[in-house]
Amino acid sequence: MRFLFFIALMVSLSCNSLRAQSFISGTLRGYSNNTLSLSLIRGDVHKPLDSLMTDAEGGFTFQMPKTAIQGMYVLKTHDGQSLKLIYLGQAVRLISNGLGEKDQVEFLQSPDNTLWHNYLTLDYQVTYQQELLKPILNDYPNETEFYGQATAEYKRLQLTLRAAAEKMMADNPNLWASRLIRTDLTPSLDLSKSFEEQREEVKKQFFSSTDFSDTTLIYTDVLNRKLIEYIALYQRPGMNMAETQLAFIRALDVITREAAVDNRMYSFVIEYLLRGFSKMGLNAVTDFLGNLPHFDRSCMEPEVARQFEQAILPYQKVVTGVVAPQINAKDIFGKPFNLNRLESERTLILFWSTSCPHCLELLPLLKDFADQHKLKVVSIILSPDDAVLHSIIDTYKLDWVHIRADQEWESQLVADYVIYATPTMFLLGPDKKILCKPINFTELKDCLLQEH
Repeated sequence: MRFLFFIALMVSLSCNSLRAQSFISGTLRGYSNNTLSLSLIRGDVHKPLDSLMTDAEGGFTFQMPKTAIQGMYVLKTHDGQSLKLIYLGQAVRLISNGLGEKDQVEFLQSPDNTLWHNYLTLDYQVTYQQELLKPILNDYPNETEFYGQATAEYKRLQLTLRAAAEKMMADNPNLWASRLIRTDLTPSLDLSKSFEEQREEVKKQFFSSTDFSDTTLIYTDVLNRKLIEYIALYQRPGMNMAETQLAFIRALDVITREAAVDNRMYSFVIEYLLRGFSKMGLNAVTDFLGNLPHFDRSCMEPEVARQFEQAILPYQKVVTGVVAPQINAKDIFGKPFNLNRLESERTLILFWSTSCPHCLELLPLLKDFADQHKLKVVSIILSPDDAVLHSIIDTYKLDWVHIRADQEWESQLVADYVIYATPTMFLLGPDKKILCKPINFTELKDCLLQEH
C-alpha cells in the first residue's frame, strides 16, 4: 500500500509540474534554422527575455518561468519582422507563414490571442480605408454627390469596426483581450460637425472607455499608443515651438489627472512621457511633467515608490529653478574644474560633439554672443579628445572650459543632465540654478535678455 501511495504521489507531482510549465511555441513555415527572440512589452520598451534557433521545420518553443509577467510579448526574427502576442500564464501555440503584417497567423488553444488578432486585423483594414477617404473629406467640395458618398462610406466603416468590436467583447466578456479592445477603441467622428467641433468632441470622449486603474495595461503597447493619439489632437498646423509645448502641456494635464487614480499607473505614464519628450528636447513639457501634476503622494507601495524615484529623480534634478547637477572634473588640458566654484552672473553649460552638424553651426554664434554678454561657457564634449576637437576649438577661438565626458554617451554627466541629443544647453544664474534650457540659439538670446 505504501508503494502504491508513493507511485500515486509521484504521478501527481509530475502532473502538477507539467501543468506549472507554460510555453510560447509554434511553427514559422519557411523560417528554418534561424534566430528568433522573445521580449516583454512595457509601453514603448521591449525587454529581451530569450532567443533561440528554430528547427528545420521552423518550430520553436520558449519555456516561460513561473514568474513570467502576464501581458503582451513580441516575437522578432533576425530580419526585423515581429508578432505581438498575449501571454497570461497558459501555453500559447501558433502556426504562421511568417511574422509580416500580411502573413496569416493561427493561434491554437489561445482564445485571447485569437480575439485580439482578429480585432487588430479588422482595425487595420478599416483604418487603412479611412485614411484613403480623409483627403476627400478634408478637401473635396462638400456640396458634390461624391463627397456625400465618401462621407457615407466613412460612417459605414466607423460603424463596422464599432459593431464588430462590441460583438467581440460581448461574446467574450471575461477575456483579457476584450479589455484591450475596449481600451484601444477611440470615439467615432460626427461628420456633420466642423473639423474643430469634431476635434473638441473627440477630446472630451477620448478616454471614456479607458480604465486607468487597470495596471495590466502597463505591460502592453495599447495605452501608450492611445496617449500619443490623444496628444496629437492638440497639435495644429503653423504652431511655433512655444505654442506647441503649451498645447502639449494642456493635453498632459488631462492625461496625468486621469492616470493619478493609481500610483503604479501614474508612475508608468510619467516615466513614458518624460522619456519621450526629453528625446524631443521639449523642455517646458518635461519641466511640467517633472513637477508631477495631480500626483497623490499618499499610500504608495514601497516597491512602486522606489521604481518611481529611480525613473523620475534624474528629470527633477534638471527642471528649471533647481541647482544644476555638480560638475567636478578635469578639463581637456588637465586643469581641475568645479562648477560650484565658478564665479559668474550667467553660466551656459553646452553639451556637444564634433560629429554634430548643428553643434558646429552653433559654436561661432555662441562664441560671439558669449563674448558680448560676458557669458561663461562650460562645454561638455561627447567626442574623443583628438586633433579634430582641438582644431575646432582653435578655429573658433573657443576660450571656454572644455570637459570631455568620460565614456561619452555612457558618462555620468550625460546621465546627470538627462542628455538625449546634441547640442543641449542649460543657462544658469549666479547661484547655479537653472534659468532655462534653450533648445536653439534664438531661445538662448530670448532667455538671457528676459533675465537681464
